[in-house]
Formats: sequence, C-alpha cells, structure tokens
Amino acid sequence: MPGGHRGTDSEGNGECPNLPDVVGHGSAAELAATDKAVARSVKRFINAYQAELTETIATAQREGDIDSAVNPRHMAVLVLTVLRGMEALRKGGVSGATITATGEQAIAVLPRAPVAP
Repeated sequence: MPGGHRGTDSEGNGECPNLPDVVGHGSAAELAATDKAVARSVKRFINAYQAELTETIATAQREGDIDSAVNPRHMAVLVLTVLRGMEALRKGGVSGATITATGEQAIAVLPRAPVAP
C-alpha cells in the first residue's frame, strides 16, 4: 500500500502488519471483495487469529475451564465472529461501556466444563 502504512489492531491502538491501511476505502473485508492482494492478507489474518483462538480454547479444555465436548475450532470461529462484530459496532459509535458489557456477557456464556459432584 502507498506509504507502507498498515491497518491498526482490533482496538485501534497499534499496527496490525497483516492488514493494509484501508482508511477511507471501507473495511479490509469490503476491499477484499475486489482486491485479490487484500483478500489474501485478510484470509491470512483471519486464519492466524482463528488458529490462536483454537489453541487457546483447546488449552482451556485441557485445563478444565471449557467443556471438552466443544469443538475448539468451531468455538474459535464463534468467538472471532463476536470479537469482529464488537469491533464493527465500536467503530460505528457504540459506547465503550456497551462493548465491555458485551464482551463480559460473551465470556459468561462460554460452555463451561461440568463441575464434578
């Protein structure tokens, strides 16, 4: 991209080197529909994010925090969807307090491992 700029992280705080700067051009996901290079970057970013979430969920399962019956890959996609949705809502003007409450609610509804009697 011109100037070598990169997109910011999901909180808008720092650089996300896998996504191009598309300020003024819509979201990277929107631009990906018409730009193959952006589409590849978006796909790499999403795949990496999903892989990290999958491993985190699998670790939580091994540690007894998340129900072992849950498919960690599918749960990772769900969590990623919620996170990206929260990001879009925040960028659309939803208050930080609402986003925080939403994140806390999303964590609260994760399938917990059964408690031993």
